[in-house]
Amino acid sequence: MQLPDSPTHDFTADNRTIVQKPTSTSSDTAVREIYSRGNVPLLIGDRILAEVASAELIEGLIAAGELSHAELARMSAGLAESLSETVAHDCIHAELADIAADAAALFVLCLRRQQILDIDNIPACRVSFDSNQNQAVLTFAS
Repeated sequence: MQLPDSPTHDFTADNRTIVQKPTSTSSDTAVREIYSRGNVPLLIGDRILAEVASAELIEGLIAAGELSHAELARMSAGLAESLSETVAHDCIHAELADIAADAAALFVLCLRRQQILDIDNIPACRVSFDSNQNQAVLTFAS
């Protein structure tokens, strides 16, 4: 599934988009329905749309608050690398529930690294894996 009004994909070998949070005004009906239920849609790769409960994101942000910046960076890099490989191989050998859980965890870790705690005001954004720097990168749509 391609969402035209989500952040642009960057599928270079060195920086692969893994997870995107589309805009709440997306033209995609499924995305708008997820927002209407008070939840957060996450597009994993360009084919999997996951619905994450807002309460789960809040709990994750609180739990991630116990981690140091170095731990957040290490954990997000590990998840980003793993999910990047899964997305690159069309998720053939992974369970969709596991992929969605890992994507939500990665999203939370990246938000926390940026000290973003208010899930109601997160703009459209994407998480990518920069293999040259071995880090997860959170980028907001302009």
